[in-house]
Amino acid sequence: LFSSQSRQPIQTLDDARDAIQSLYVGNTYILTGSVDGHIRTYDLRMGELRADYLGHPVTSVLPTQDGSTALVTTLDSHVRLMDLQTGAMLNDFVSHRTEEYRCRSCFGHAEASVICGDEDGRIWAWDLVDVRSLRALLFDGVLTRFQAKPLPPAPPPKVHDKVITWVEHHPSDSSEMIS
Repeated sequence: LFSSQSRQPIQTLDDARDAIQSLYVGNTYILTGSVDGHIRTYDLRMGELRADYLGHPVTSVLPTQDGSTALVTTLDSHVRLMDLQTGAMLNDFVSHRTEEYRCRSCFGHAEASVICGDEDGRIWAWDLVDVRSLRALLFDGVLTRFQAKPLPPAPPPKVHDKVITWVEHHPSDSSEMIS
């Protein structure tokens, strides 16, 4: 961490034993996800570190707006909702395939759902609370939105021929998403 007054470092965060794949800087904390399988929360006010080991390389961390929980994507085809205070896993979102590529997950509109691309060219969505898969709605072959009806046993339709490594939902428009 560098001072805004000088180019000299004021603190070095050297706890990760492998590459940092995801970094989030909040007002009072820094959240990292590393290939060593850890998510680390650096509390800047208290000068404390909380490290939680997930056992698989972490490719994405994204906290909720209130900073109490975070989505954590790992290379074992899981997206986990983690409590940042206790380290407890609150929900586990599965069915997609992320085993080799860094795929980022995000929250859907109003943080009511979780969205993640996968290595098969699909975009998956789950209800945040009950973890059920949501139905993808296509218009002329383009994914337009997700519907809160349970997904049939088949996976969502393929929306791309390549790996979808990044998805982002518009913060205020429930029908806008990019991948």
